[in-house]
Amino acid sequence: MDAGTSLASGLGQSLLPQYWNTREPSNVNDSDLYPAMGKVEETSGPSEMAFCEISHRIAKFHVECTITSPLVLQNGAATKLSPCLQPLAMEKNIENLDAELAARIQSFNDPTLGPVHDFAGGLPLMSVERLREQAHFAAEVNEHTSKHETTQYKLFRTILALAETPLKFYDQAYRTGLFSWFVKLQFQVDWLLLIAVQLCQRVRGQEVETSWSVLGRYYGYHELYELAVETNRTLASQVLKA
Repeated sequence: MDAGTSLASGLGQSLLPQYWNTREPSNVNDSDLYPAMGKVEETSGPSEMAFCEISHRIAKFHVECTITSPLVLQNGAATKLSPCLQPLAMEKNIENLDAELAARIQSFNDPTLGPVHDFAGGLPLMSVERLREQAHFAAEVNEHTSKHETTQYKLFRTILALAETPLKFYDQAYRTGLFSWFVKLQFQVDWLLLIAVQLCQRVRGQEVETSWSVLGRYYGYHELYELAVETNRTLASQVLKA
């Protein structure tokens, strides 16, 4: 979240933790730990650490190969992509991450063991889909834009996809009554502000219909009606204009 905030505020990647010494979580259950133990013995199959192991690998990917926020790219804050963010390299890196996460799910995750495992199994899908959308926009941002597909339209399409992807996990979290705190951490009101601004200029089409649906669902999940919050007031004014 610190990394996302630094990028969204236009501070670039200087605040990202490029070097870290956090080791991968051990594959153990709480019942395997006791005060007198001298060495942690990992289990070979699914454990209670499935969620932490998958989250750790996704976070490590973001640190090693950060994709700049579409909002920052569109504003010209990032004019040159690093080698690992070149389109072909980025596509390969994401596919490798997807394959690695799938292998970890196969080895360490079992949905029948409870809601932690059930929710952890969906993390790769949400993360990889969002990475692909951001990588696609990063590759497109400097390409020639036609009369009918401007950079602004590409940004709108990308942000809409990024906002829509987490909603399936909101549904799951609220259906089970678990992990709503986690999915809410992924929320960025800036996405909704951009969507609302675009709706002021667009009145028809599938993307317009999807946008209104996305806005309505986020209003249902977050306290966006609280107008004492400045960003909520700004969002509300744009929604009313649209």
